[in-house]
Amino acid sequence: MQTNNNNMSGPGGVWLATGTLLLAAALVFHGPPDADLSVQMQNIAEGHGRWATVHWTAAAALFLIAGASFLNLALNPRVRRSPMLSSAWIVMALGALTTFSTAVAEASVVAVADRPG
Repeated sequence: MQTNNNNMSGPGGVWLATGTLLLAAALVFHGPPDADLSVQMQNIAEGHGRWATVHWTAAAALFLIAGASFLNLALNPRVRRSPMLSSAWIVMALGALTTFSTAVAEASVVAVADRPG
């Protein structure tokens, strides 16, 4: 039986799918920001627990997506042979890590802002 190694099957595919589902859930619960910054700040103040959870979920999702990208770069010979594919996967991995840091920063700020005193 011949196997086709052109898709994201295996560990990288599992992590990519898990990260994608978590990120989709985080985006649904995050919702669009309000155009009025004072209204947005009030929404965050009233639902700080939800905002922290959404941002930590997004951070975990982006971490999984970055890991899946690096796994695909390391394990998929087809990707390593193609400069366009390998550059696309590295851009996705680095973009996910950059956005991961933003999600962690936002979750941390909301957690600190919630503390009394």
